[in-house]
Amino acid sequence: MPYNRRQLFHHLDKLKADLGEYGFKKGTYVVLAGGAMLAHGTHLRKETKDIDVSVNPGVFKKLVDNKDAIGALHPPVGFQQHEKLIIPGPYGDVELSGGGMSLIGRPPVEIKGHHFQSLTDVLEFKRMLARQKDRLDIERLEKVLARLKRRDPKKEYQRHDITFIKRTTVRGGDAPEEDF
Repeated sequence: MPYNRRQLFHHLDKLKADLGEYGFKKGTYVVLAGGAMLAHGTHLRKETKDIDVSVNPGVFKKLVDNKDAIGALHPPVGFQQHEKLIIPGPYGDVELSGGGMSLIGRPPVEIKGHHFQSLTDVLEFKRMLARQKDRLDIERLEKVLARLKRRDPKKEYQRHDITFIKRTTVRGGDAPEEDF
């Protein structure tokens, strides 16, 4: 069963609490791809099967060095040779990689105490991967970002811009941030 938006934030909060002693805290990780799309709003994606997280290399090393202790909190923890620490979650795996912030070209977007790829970075990331399963995500991102670009062609787009689009096109008025 995949993560919905509420479950995504709940599990990220739990990971931050459980892994904080190893340096996993705000500013040391960025949620990528489908998890980032879900965090930006359910109008982009309703669920994600896993959570991909890029972690600061120093923090990632501490996590890998302590994978047995982490396994006691989240059994079973696996480590893949291509530098991914996989922590099972209640709705899907959390895949931590030591790529640091190299996978994002713009500053991350903070939503509810966690950092996520900007939508422009998610689009570029998914285009780079060129996987069949990403085609629908790419189409949705292109459509939303094109709509935003028509409004202001010189602007970089962050979450508050997407919220504005959703409020004016879907709701027709203001809505509290918790609704997104």
